[in-house]
Amino acid sequence: MATTGFYYFRPLESDVSGVLERTRGWLFGPETPVLLVAIVVALPTAYSVQHWLDSGFEASFLVLMALGVGVPQLYDRWPHQYEPPLAVAWALAACAVVTAVFVAVYVVANGLGAGTPIAAIVALLVADLGTLAVIKLWTGTAMSE
Repeated sequence: MATTGFYYFRPLESDVSGVLERTRGWLFGPETPVLLVAIVVALPTAYSVQHWLDSGFEASFLVLMALGVGVPQLYDRWPHQYEPPLAVAWALAACAVVTAVFVAVYVVANGLGAGTPIAAIVALLVADLGTLAVIKLWTGTAMSE
């Protein structure tokens, strides 16, 4: 039987078990409830921001990023890791705070004459980087840790 240059790769048993252990660790890790809640909350929130604020694509996409990416990032910087029920409550509260900050800054920036894209970018920067700065000041930890 002639070969065509392709090699059949058969992973070693230890490789498979290592991948399974890493996957199991990620699925049942302390960050997973926060990540899932943030994504689930981000989708309807992005639609609501676009609909209620008549903001267009920019603001809805950036609030989606602020919640879906920013809230899990905040939890990584948070000084405590919680059990899943409390982590879900933390994620819901963090989503509410980030959304409130985003909407408030967006409305103010838009009211001051900034266009929709600029107001959305400013709102994202304040909602995302501002909350990271508050956590740093409150906990006294470095942001890169």
